[in-house]
Amino acid sequence: MKKPELFQLLGLFALLAAASASRLTAAETNSNTTEALPRVLLIGDSICGGYEKKVKQLLAGRAEVVKNPGNAEHTATGLKKLDEWLGDGKWDVIHFNWGLWDIAYRNPESKNFGHLDKVVGKLTTSLPDYEQNLRTLVARLERTGAKLIWASITPVPDGEPGRIRGHEVNYNAVAAKIMAENGVAIDDLYTLAIPQLTKLQQPNNVHFTTAGYNLLAGQVADSIVAALPGRKTAAKQPKPNIVFFLADDLGYMDIGANNRKTFYETPNIDALAVKGMRFKQGYAACPVCSPTRASILTGKYPPRVGITDFIGAAQPEKWARPTKLLPAPYSEKLAHEEITLAEAFKAHGYATFFAGKWHLGPTNYWPEDQGFDINMGGIDRGGPYGGNKYFSPYGNPRLPDGPPGEHLPDRLATETAKFIEANRDRPFLAYLSFYSVHTPLMAREDLQKKYEAKAKTLPNNASAWGQERERKVRLVQDHAVYAGMVEAMDQAVGKVLAALDRAGLAERTVVVFMSDNGGLSTSEGHPTSNLPLRAGKGWLYEGGIREPMIIHAPGVTRAGSTCDTPVTSTDFYPTLLELAGLPPLPPQHVDGVSLVTLLKGKSLARGPLFWHYPHYGNQGGSPGGAVRDGDWKLIEWYEGGLELFNLKDDLGEQHDLARENPAKVKELQAKLVAWRKEVGAKMPAPRPSAANSPAGQQQ
Repeated sequence: MKKPELFQLLGLFALLAAASASRLTAAETNSNTTEALPRVLLIGDSICGGYEKKVKQLLAGRAEVVKNPGNAEHTATGLKKLDEWLGDGKWDVIHFNWGLWDIAYRNPESKNFGHLDKVVGKLTTSLPDYEQNLRTLVARLERTGAKLIWASITPVPDGEPGRIRGHEVNYNAVAAKIMAENGVAIDDLYTLAIPQLTKLQQPNNVHFTTAGYNLLAGQVADSIVAALPGRKTAAKQPKPNIVFFLADDLGYMDIGANNRKTFYETPNIDALAVKGMRFKQGYAACPVCSPTRASILTGKYPPRVGITDFIGAAQPEKWARPTKLLPAPYSEKLAHEEITLAEAFKAHGYATFFAGKWHLGPTNYWPEDQGFDINMGGIDRGGPYGGNKYFSPYGNPRLPDGPPGEHLPDRLATETAKFIEANRDRPFLAYLSFYSVHTPLMAREDLQKKYEAKAKTLPNNASAWGQERERKVRLVQDHAVYAGMVEAMDQAVGKVLAALDRAGLAERTVVVFMSDNGGLSTSEGHPTSNLPLRAGKGWLYEGGIREPMIIHAPGVTRAGSTCDTPVTSTDFYPTLLELAGLPPLPPQHVDGVSLVTLLKGKSLARGPLFWHYPHYGNQGGSPGGAVRDGDWKLIEWYEGGLELFNLKDDLGEQHDLARENPAKVKELQAKLVAWRKEVGAKMPAPRPSAANSPAGQQQ
């Protein structure tokens, strides 16, 4: 199992208890009744002691509230004293918490716990021990028959002696998983406090001010009220499902919704755009595949997770091309420590499914190790390179072969449709990550013939090719095989959308369509043209990073709407959490911004977008970085040189304005340099002497 210590399975939690329950009115508080009041037991540490009095005031006349004597301390103390605290066990609601003392470091000399000492000595309770202890405690509490509510561990501020910030997130993650497995409601005090932490907590201390304790008490009281016997709660709305389509190497101009004159036919993708919002300036976080895929699943820019090139590219120590620089080193797997999008949804009860291209690490780093319940076809390869490639037999250890000649995109859609049908009665995340339209260029025979005939109807264009540095670039869309691949992928999209309709789920399913990088126009068959966008896959020009991006969120998006705000692939993570009504995970999707405001048709100041590609692409691009801020875009080539474009006036990036606007160049380059420092970006290195370089040794 991935993350045996359950490290960061979930950073924050849903308030599963009805925190929206109204506070007690004066009439409720003072109502006369001859019946015994419901009994509520608070079990907690000194934080609980801080809000105990206010909770009792809020519940006066509605419930009898008792707190365990003294401090609950750590889970080991709970194991010893729980039976004593429970007494006769006749409780209607038990609101409980352990954790702050478990994550304290104990000084073996003074025998004091964390808040009295510096961070020295031994951690009170290891994460595996905490999990085991908490499971035992929950099992014992369940035997009381009371309604149980777990309170998450409150935040540890920077500078608090005896504890390390971040431990509470990891321990909360373990607790959240246990509570979800046992149907225990969660009172998310962590998420409540974190936005106002500096105002609510005492300086360098886990304890709160009076205002802070009152805030916590209000939520605790609301959760208890919602759990009291006989309390009527509104019927819960079912959680929305998520279907995420990710195309491979599909260009912005390859779909009809973006290009009415496209050679390719994409009626199902176009219909999705008609139903939802089409982003006219949606970007991939990188001009090649693996980094963008990592950015979607983590909410982080590629250099922050270390994956800055397609996995499988040569590392600098094995670099053999005679280039000016050595490319930067990069991580060859998506770290287990990341809380993936799938893990975030899975922790909230979602069924999770992956089909298609993964390309984010070797065995033990595949989808089933990163939060997906089911994996159909996701392995280490960047393309369908086994068996008969796009046709069965596939030679894929995670995709059983179908009948001879079965077509891969249709098979992946069929598996996705089966998953949807099997999980129609529970919320799900279905992530269909096409291998299409990545090389090898192979199409169904019927579709190839269709587009060969269509190509003959096009006017003869002698200027079908241009030049991008030393590479020729396709200027006209007329590649019949590629066109067949695009249409087959579009048919697969239609098959999945039809499955949603048949299951009656279309109106409560969020659907996303995106591509991982620009269309392939300067290499490997040069199958498409991205005009008017410059260049394509592997380049930091618009043709390499601007993508077809569509989001349909029923009840949120207006049909046929468009958005001109520049956004990027890191934004999907917080957006989907918000659309699903799940709490955000700010430490995880640190580089993402929720786009829900835009989906509602309102404005959003997204801020600048950044790119870092310290590698030589297979498509002719060289190491560089870029920043987009408003209409301005600066590209910094790491071999030397700066280019400045105003995309509003010059979408094709044909007019470099760097010499005319030195102040703007200086401003944007400063932002780019500061961002690289923040995310820990690794830079390419000067080339060693030819005699000592890998290239020199091979030559």
